[in-house]
Amino acid sequence: MDSLKEIIELLKRTGDKFILLNEGKPIGVIMTFEDYNDLIFTKSGVSDLTEEELLNKINREIAIWKASQDKEKIEKFDLYSGFKKINN
Repeated sequence: MDSLKEIIELLKRTGDKFILLNEGKPIGVIMTFEDYNDLIFTKSGVSDLTEEELLNKINREIAIWKASQDKEKIEKFDLYSGFKKINN
């Protein structure tokens, strides 16, 4: 599976957004069309959301947070020794 397909599948599962880099500099963002549409045509607050939309937003935020926590755990784990890496 190529990287773009993997990113798209992750987008579908988490509702996350990805920043594209070129030589370490951000050049663009990949997000779902629904998120892009919401960004352009709706308010960013939660006051206009239905209960279901608010719950979906909260669940997306929790999924993003969990994914970031899992990533930190993976980065700190040394696969060869089984010990966590300590950054000095």
